[in-house]
Amino acid sequence: MDTFSREIVLRSVKYYKTIFDWDFMIDEKSYENGMKVWVPLAADRPVPYAKAVEMAFVKKARAKFKS
Repeated sequence: MDTFSREIVLRSVKYYKTIFDWDFMIDEKSYENGMKVWVPLAADRPVPYAKAVEMAFVKKARAKFKS
């Protein structure tokens, strides 16, 4: 980020803070939407949510560190 001005970096960080999902959970709808961006060629061979996503680790971590 050192190639950008401080103002641009701060503006970008503030923007992404408003849209990032801070609970780290990925539901099926979010996964499907993300696949369009993460793997544009996945339309040929999509990986089903149930096969690609395992939220047990996140759930366990959230339970352990719940504030």
